[in-house]
Amino acid sequence: MMTFSSRFGVACSTTAIMPARIIAGLFKLLRRPHIVGCVDGPSRGRLHGWAFDRRNPLQRLTVALQNPGGRRFVTLADRYRADVQRAGMGDGHCGFSLPIPASGEAAAVYVLQGRSTVELPPASIVAPAGSGAQKHRAASYELQIDSLFPGRISGWALDTARPELRRNLQLYCNGRFIGRQRATLYRAEVVDGRRDGYHGFCFPLPAGQITSLTIEDVALDASFVARL
Repeated sequence: MMTFSSRFGVACSTTAIMPARIIAGLFKLLRRPHIVGCVDGPSRGRLHGWAFDRRNPLQRLTVALQNPGGRRFVTLADRYRADVQRAGMGDGHCGFSLPIPASGEAAAVYVLQGRSTVELPPASIVAPAGSGAQKHRAASYELQIDSLFPGRISGWALDTARPELRRNLQLYCNGRFIGRQRATLYRAEVVDGRRDGYHGFCFPLPAGQITSLTIEDVALDASFVARL
């Protein structure tokens, strides 16, 4: 029998007859980042997102926004997020909302951990040109799914005939219901004379193999399949 210690300070042991794939899987699990999260994007003058500690699911993390001018805003990530809970992140109380700098300058969002920080990745708020975004149309209805990012799926949805109505969307992964949200995140590329740009969405994705992703518009009673 050989004994080793993980970086988490947990003593583990295995025997020479343990399959190599199990040992490899155990080391892969120990290397996973325990702080996960995402900056969903801006909505109504505030920046929204979530942050979660895999090692301590009930801990509420402290999140800070640092703008280029040096000013810092700090809040607790304790808002309930049903979509994040359904993706397997504890009790779902890990959402946050921070004020957007008045200057409109880009700002980084961090999880504060003692003297160290963990920067949260942004969701795709503007799809890069040539990114392979998937567009779906049904009469006056339009839905765009951005290129898939690890851990999340984002895009925008609107009815061009009535753009003031926010769309209620549901996400299904591998045929299983993941969550529902209103498409209200800001998307600059959607703005025109009639549309204010608050038509974006961003769903967290569950861990594991994904074989199918479907977005359903509740009011339209229509489903759109994402190409993986």
